[in-house]
Amino acid sequence: MAGMAIDENAGPSCGNPYKILNIDFGASESTIAKAYRKLSLKYHPDRRRKSENGHQEKDDRMFLWITESKDFLLNSDFAERRRKYNAWLQSSKIRRENDERRIGTMSERRKRMRDELKEKEKKASDQSSHFERSPFQTNSRTKANKSRKRGTDKNADLLNKLRKEGSELRDRHSNTRATDEMSSGFSRKDELDSLKRKRQNDESLIKGRQVRLKWSRRKTFASHSEDTLAKLLSTKFGGVESVQLIGSKGNAALVTFALSTSCEPCVKYYLESDEMRASFLDQTRQRQVHEKHQVDTAIDGKSNKNTSNESIDDRRIRQAAERANLLQKMLEEND
Repeated sequence: MAGMAIDENAGPSCGNPYKILNIDFGASESTIAKAYRKLSLKYHPDRRRKSENGHQEKDDRMFLWITESKDFLLNSDFAERRRKYNAWLQSSKIRRENDERRIGTMSERRKRMRDELKEKEKKASDQSSHFERSPFQTNSRTKANKSRKRGTDKNADLLNKLRKEGSELRDRHSNTRATDEMSSGFSRKDELDSLKRKRQNDESLIKGRQVRLKWSRRKTFASHSEDTLAKLLSTKFGGVESVQLIGSKGNAALVTFALSTSCEPCVKYYLESDEMRASFLDQTRQRQVHEKHQVDTAIDGKSNKNTSNESIDDRRIRQAAERANLLQKMLEEND
């Protein structure tokens, strides 16, 4: 409603035309005309009998009001005044709704303080009017004027004090509300952070039970589906919770086992396979398994040379030493 002229005094002299015609604000022209016809049948001097109870003057006045209200709402001569008056009505309605909404959010203590402040302002205003209207019976006119001025000044000071208290109450209310909103914002942020951490933990737990499979369609005799993969893997490594085919070539899948302990045996089983490979989603874990497999392969290759006369204990000691040496060399190469 920015830029629109608003004027309470632009309305008709009879008052609110919508209330007089008993219609809603913003009613259509047909509704206005219908309401006018209905009321004019009731109050028109030619339609009603002469009043026997002394209400004839009141009925005549009512007929003039409904006629004036109808003209104001329908006659194009009143278009500009009607626009200003309607804007004022709309503004008043919005202001009342905002006041009711604000009062509805107040605590009982704030409502009580607000009522007490209004009562004090009313008493101060009444006293001020009394001082301005009441004559002072003194022998000196000058003394009366001074006394009246002191009384007026005293009540003006009281009104200013009450207004100041009201302003301080509103400021405290605004500060309290801002603090509550800030606390609510922090609580909401903590809640979101907690949900985010929980989701990340859940995703981490799920990834700990997942492996990625990839196979060669040329070397595989049958085309794998989610059902065939679930049956194959559950038989070899334990329960499978879900299998999801991924990629556009149809030769990869994401497998979620029921237990995380099923993942490592699956990855190790297919490390040397030409048909299918399995890998962890966690690259660090995948690298650890691959390095351990290289160490074991190297140790097994060396152990086949001139170890036919070794005892089981000697073989274990030698393999442990060779494993340690290989790991040390791999760490040095990485450095």
